[in-house]
Amino acid sequence: MDWQSLVIIVVIILALFWLLFRLKGNIRNPSKIQVALGLITDIDEVLKNINQRKTATRTVKKFKLSGWKYYIEHLDFLDAETVTALKDSFRILTDYNAKIDAAAITPDAPLPEFSSESIWDLLVKSRMGLSAWTRENITRETVRGVFTWR
Repeated sequence: MDWQSLVIIVVIILALFWLLFRLKGNIRNPSKIQVALGLITDIDEVLKNINQRKTATRTVKKFKLSGWKYYIEHLDFLDAETVTALKDSFRILTDYNAKIDAAAITPDAPLPEFSSESIWDLLVKSRMGLSAWTRENITRETVRGVFTWR
């Protein structure tokens, strides 16, 4: 093996390590735009689920909160009112899911009640805050260089 082949192999290995560590950092620290758009998508799903509950009142289905659990730790870039609305709505939805789990354990337990008006207002308020932040920061957040470590 000559020295040129050795240099090429070392460069390839270094590039792979650089790529691996860059991707690992993005998984732990999602970009602000990823958090905002992920939460908007999750909120839209919950609002759609609430609309379905209005037409089919006997439908008892848990809310999907996996994305919320992941993004709730990364809200430091939003205004306080939006963060409060997001955390309150997340708490209410988590409590409702816990009530459904408790009712599923007990065979004769009544179905948990869900007040859609209060959660609807919180979700709309938080979605408006996220949408406003996204409109203001979309160009700055989507421009990303090769060597940025956000």
